Amino acid sequence: MTQQALGKHLWGAATLLRGSIPREERLKVGLTDTLMRLSVGIEDAEDLVADLKNALASI
Repeated sequence: MTQQALGKHLWGAATLLRGSIPREERLKVGLTDTLMRLSVGIEDAEDLVADLKNALASI
């Protein structure tokens, strides 16, 4: 797994998930501005964990 640069048109997960809901309302239900959204497929769980550890160690 490698880190990919985000395009300028991408927003944070909280905004993408519930962009029409005011920030205060999102915070009440746990959708913080620092929430990270992770989409995975049918990869092996151990491979995903190893990839995430590797990617996070580099930041």
